[in-house]
Formats: sequence, structure tokens, C-alpha cells
Amino acid sequence: MTPTGPAAKILAISTFIFVLMALPVRADDTDLPASHSITPCLYATGFEYADGLVIDDKGTLFVSNYRGNGRIGRILADGTASVLCDLCSVASVNDRPVLPGGLTLDRHGRLIVADLGVGRLLRVSSDGSTIEVLADRCGGVRLGQVDDVAVDPKWNIYFTDSNGSSLRSPVGSVMRYDIVAGQVSQIATGFANPSGLAVSPDGKLLAVAERDHFRLVLYDLKPDGRATNRRVLIAFPTETVEPIIGGTFGPTGLMFDGQGHIFAAMGAGGLINVVDLETGELVRQYDAGGKKVTNLFLIDGWLFTTIASKEAVFRLDLSGQDRHCGLNMNSDEDALTEKSSENETTDEASSVTEESPEVEANHADVNRSNEEPIAKPENSTDETNENFVDSETDDQASTSNEASSPSDDTATTEATENGDPEPHHDDSDSAEPAAETTSGPTDSPASEPPAVDTPDESTSENGIDAILDEKTLRSHLPNDPALYDSLHEALQRESE
Repeated sequence: MTPTGPAAKILAISTFIFVLMALPVRADDTDLPASHSITPCLYATGFEYADGLVIDDKGTLFVSNYRGNGRIGRILADGTASVLCDLCSVASVNDRPVLPGGLTLDRHGRLIVADLGVGRLLRVSSDGSTIEVLADRCGGVRLGQVDDVAVDPKWNIYFTDSNGSSLRSPVGSVMRYDIVAGQVSQIATGFANPSGLAVSPDGKLLAVAERDHFRLVLYDLKPDGRATNRRVLIAFPTETVEPIIGGTFGPTGLMFDGQGHIFAAMGAGGLINVVDLETGELVRQYDAGGKKVTNLFLIDGWLFTTIASKEAVFRLDLSGQDRHCGLNMNSDEDALTEKSSENETTDEASSVTEESPEVEANHADVNRSNEEPIAKPENSTDETNENFVDSETDDQASTSNEASSPSDDTATTEATENGDPEPHHDDSDSAEPAAETTSGPTDSPASEPPAVDTPDESTSENGIDAILDEKTLRSHLPNDPALYDSLHEALQRESE
């Protein structure tokens, strides 16, 4: 029986309220600070080529190429900085140097690393003692240049393979590593230099930064991992229309904020662009902290950025609160590597126009040019260190049971010392396939790999605060180039 009169009105109102409650909550653009209203603060230094970064639930920051290319830096919430591991212990391929790019974390807190230099997907144990090669091929063909990584809610891994692509040769792809099957599949291709990528928190959207076209491409993600309904979310402006700065620089790192926006690091432009997912409009723009911004990370109202030209990590407070955001390192003086004179000159002379969206000079042999794309390495059966087995050939390996207990880290260390794979923790519906692992640096026929560099405990307890008053440094350093240069000179004199 259909209700009538007052009962019908009550039912209609109740239904309307229920529908409103079911709609996703979306923040208004006005919740974001106005464009160019936030001053970036220096947060950490000492990166040969600052690139991928990720922060865990304890506030620990992991960054690529800390105190040397190939090393992963770990900076605790209290500012204590150290080297987590040296990826150079993993054998190079065809003389291509190991060079970590994008980073993310899996459900066990292990690092997933895009090895841009060699072209492979790596996994590092939470204590840095074990490094695994998850994938270096797709369908038997070697990967080219693995640039960035992301995970979906089921912990499957997505990564870009630029593979020397360009406008004339749009052969870049997006790959998916199935965490259960341990297999790689190509889910999208036809990109001109795909750089960063991101998966939305609900796992329904995949965004790809197509650097050479200065645009973001959006896909719908299906539960089985298929990417469908390709469309261009935004082509970034090449001309400046106040307050938005435009130019011929392409996007690099990406991240969804979970509030209806996606943030994009804009490479040589030194900017962070914020795009509305519904309208595709560029709604905000912020100074990233310097030219050559390579990546970004959002957490608790903080926006962290990696700035290659300054060998540093900066952060911006988007919360609207008056929070301290300055330098947060407590390491030895060797870790305090400020930007070189060459980088300083480049930074001052650079404009918002990027003549060629290349991987920077620090990338050594992995540089690629729009005029001469890098060819994909030839297949080989003896390209990797004998201690590493291609993940696809190891798909049939049995999966170890995962134990969840306070002594997991101890168990991991003991297992790796005995040559066994790192034990997993079974807190999901499915188990992951075992991958080939190593414990610490591996032996090489030519020479021993470099040892992991750790901070000298005998150095100043207060790091750079031993050189300059902490209050003065923290209040003036981010916005005072003269003081910044004075600090650099003081450190040089100290080292002499």
C-alpha cells in the first residue's frame, strides 16, 4: 500500500536525507589556501638527486638518493636522518646505474621502489636489510625506465615505464603488478613520456602524468585491474593568466587528496598545480620550493616536495594553522649538503619554459631526449646478478605463511641471514608469491658493492644548529637567500 498525505511527505523527506548522507563528502575549493599564499619551508637536505618520497604512519620520511644516488634516506619524525639501504647492492644491467625514482609502501610497511636507472620494480624490507626484484620484464620483454609507483586498496602495484618515449615515439606504458599472481601486465600505452601516476583512495581512478603533452590522463579502474574510459583531465596552460603561472613544463609526481582534487608536481616550473577532478579546472597553484620539483606527498595538511635543483625536501602547511614547518634534520654535517654553485646558477637562470622535458643530468646514463629516444635494452638471460631471479620465472614458488607478532623484525633478520626470503604477515585475503631476495650487499665478480653509509654518532647532537642559532636559522633560512649562502660557506670552511 502506497502511503498518502503526511505519511508520503515524511517518506519523501526521509528518502532525500538518506540520499544526501550517502553522497561522498567533498571539500570545497575554498578550503584550500589561496594560490601562491604559502611559503615553502626547507625540511631536509643532502640528496644527490631528490626524487621519490613517501611517509609512513609513524611520520618517517623515506626519500630517494639521500647522500648519494642509489641510496634510500630515512628521516624520523624527530629529525634523525640515516641511510636505510644502498640499492647499488643490486646488480646493474648493461652498465645502467641503479637510480631509485618513485617510492610507495605496501601493507607491511615495506618500500616499493621504481628503479629508473635499470628499469625494474624493487621491494625493500622495513629495516632495509633485504632487497627483492619484483619485476624487470613484461611478457618476456625487459622494462625500459620505471619512473613512478602507486598501489591500490588491494595492494596491487601500478608503475610507469617511459621507455625512451617522446612526442614522435609515444611508446610509454602503465604496468600493473598483480600482488597475488606475481605477474606484470600492461594496462595502458601510447604515452609520450609518462612520468608520475596515482591511484585514488577508493581504487576507482588512475591518473597518469604525460609529461611531453603537459597534461593529466585519467582512467576508470576496474576491480580486475583493467584501465578503461581514457580521457584527458586537463592540459596545463602554457601561458600565464594571473594568478596561475603557465609554461611549457610537464607534470611529474601526482597524488589524490581524497577531497576531490589531484596535486601535480610541475617539473622545471617549480610549481604544484591542484586540479578539480569533477571539472578538470586548475583551481590552485603553489610554489614548490624551487625549480625541478620531481615529486610530492600529502599527509595531515602538509604538502611535501622534492626539489632536485636544491638537493632538498620542502614542505608547505595547507591546514590554515600556524604550525612550524622549518628544517627538521638532526644528522652529521656530511648529510647537510646544500645546493652546489652549479645548481644555484641553474636555478637562478631557469625560467618557466622547459625546452626539453628530460630526466635531469644527475640521472647519468638514463637521460632521454625527445630527438633521440632510448631504445629498449635487448633481452638477455645473464643481465642480472646471479643472486636475483626474474620475478616472472619465480611465479610458481611457494608462498611463506605470514606471522603477525611483535618479533617480526627479529624473525626477518634471522630469516635473511639464513638466506631465506623475508617472512610475510598474513593480514589479507590472499598471500603474495615469494620473490628472490638478498640480505644486505651482494658479492660481485668485479668488486664489492659500496657499504651502507650511516651517520657518525660522534658528530654534533644538534646537527646544523651547532653552526647557527636554532631560532635564527628556523625563522630566516627558508626566506633569506643570503643566510642560506652564508650557511653554505660556513659548512665549506668547516669541512676544510
